[in-house]
Amino acid sequence: MGVRKDMALGASGAIVKEDKSPVTVADFAAQAVVAATLEQAFAGDALVGEESSGELAGEQAATLRAALTRQVSTVS
Repeated sequence: MGVRKDMALGASGAIVKEDKSPVTVADFAAQAVVAATLEQAFAGDALVGEESSGELAGEQAATLRAALTRQVSTVS
């Protein structure tokens, strides 16, 4: 199942920030893939991302977390 389809499933439990902008599976997945790639190329360097992993904690984010795990696990 692709990210686009996952997002169509009720936004996969997308989180809405205080500024009313949504944080979706695609947002978290893109950040995770870029972070992993940069870690391989620049091991030990600090990375600052836009989204916080704390937003994935708790039962309210379970649907989003599951969709994120599905998408990121498909990237080699």
